[in-house]
Amino acid sequence: MRVAVRGASGQMGRQVVRAIADVDGVTLSIALGRPQSDQIDKDAGELAGVGHLGVPLQGSLEGVREDGFDVLIDFTAPSTALDFVSACRRLNKSLVIGTTGLSAKDRECIRAAAEEIPVLVNSNLSVAGSHFFKANHETARSLGKDYKVNIIEHHHYKKADKPSGTTLQLGRRVLAGVLNQKSAETAICNRREDMDEEYDKKYEDEAQRYEPASKAEVYVLEP
Repeated sequence: MRVAVRGASGQMGRQVVRAIADVDGVTLSIALGRPQSDQIDKDAGELAGVGHLGVPLQGSLEGVREDGFDVLIDFTAPSTALDFVSACRRLNKSLVIGTTGLSAKDRECIRAAAEEIPVLVNSNLSVAGSHFFKANHETARSLGKDYKVNIIEHHHYKKADKPSGTTLQLGRRVLAGVLNQKSAETAICNRREDMDEEYDKKYEDEAQRYEPASKAEVYVLEP
């Protein structure tokens, strides 16, 4: 299987490249990065720390042949996600999307593409995340729709999207899907002042510090 990785020079993209290098029968065939990145043309394997793979980082799929890859894995920002959804649809290639922050319109376009090509969309692909969703799904189903839910999340200071994709997915699966409440997607995100002192003490290390703007409570609006 030939894999194209979008965001191959980023933190998650490098992890994906390393995982591909460890799996027999799977080959990195295309590595994509931001067109303006200073990493363009550098070897994706060397960027990921797995040695030379002969796959230079490139800025787009322009000029890629139909046999250039079998599946595209995307862990980047949603702003250009639909461009690559369209490309995979046109080339009849499978697509894995771990990108968060997709709008309702984005998801509709992805659903339309999934009528023609295999698509997997998940905001949290970790094993722990899967168990987390399952546990919350079962709990919500047991409690029933008379219960109301608040989702509180805490993030490291580099977190880009708040509420996170995990929280939004939890809202869609549990609040909307099971409890028949409005999704967390329509929630208001507020800073929790009372969290500041506790988390400042807990994360004193500069590399792990929490900033006030990264602490939020998600309040789900009433239907």
